[in-house]
Amino acid sequence: MLSYIELREIIKEIYKRIKYIKKFLNVSDRDILIDHFVELRRHFKIINQLLDDMQLLFFESFKIEEIQVANEKERIKIEKLFYVVKKEFWNIKILIKKAIGYNEDILKIRVINQVRKQKNELIKIIRSIDSNMNRIRKILDKLLDYMKEYMTTVEPISKIDMLHKALSNGWKLSNIQNVVIELGGFIKENPGGQHPYKIVFVGNRPIPLATSTPPELLLNEIYNITRRIKKYIRIDGRIIRISDITKRGIRNSFYAGRLLVVS
Repeated sequence: MLSYIELREIIKEIYKRIKYIKKFLNVSDRDILIDHFVELRRHFKIINQLLDDMQLLFFESFKIEEIQVANEKERIKIEKLFYVVKKEFWNIKILIKKAIGYNEDILKIRVINQVRKQKNELIKIIRSIDSNMNRIRKILDKLLDYMKEYMTTVEPISKIDMLHKALSNGWKLSNIQNVVIELGGFIKENPGGQHPYKIVFVGNRPIPLATSTPPELLLNEIYNITRRIKKYIRIDGRIIRISDITKRGIRNSFYAGRLLVVS
């Protein structure tokens, strides 16, 4: 569960992508005016990729079922805004698909004076996408205001005292615990179990943990689970893609006691 501050940082990242999309919309508008339709094709692909990136960041970060609010009335307000944003994303995807189709028609015809209709439609689509981007920005502003007002405080995860305990290769269990928490999981005691601890990522099978746990087995388990359950995490105020966190990065993190991003 992300805190309000973390959600605010994620929305800032989305705002950056909105800014980039609007920049490429302006360039695309110019492409149409000077009949640069090969460049226009490239720019629409960039816009589409930025939109996919923005959608992924939004939907991976805003889990409606995980948002803790004081009562159901406030939850409904947040859900309505959430689904309006979702609808706007969907509308833009449809517009981009149409734009790419019109642009391909123009490239096939190749006679500029025979493609006036397609050019006019492309201009309309660019204006519509720009309007959608403005609406998304306004809705996210309102969503952030609601969440600031209504989200309940999330208690920090309690850490288990694991001092002076380590795996066979020297990884301290306390360091492993720090990294697991940064990746969105936690460690709990496992009384009566074969192993004294277990690593928990909600919705996944717990990973048993003891000083006898094979280091590489543990590394592989955590590496694979995080890729299944997350696309982004926040480290030191930055939004990081999980795909940028390698096995080597996690291995170094277990030594360091904090999450590192290493290629």
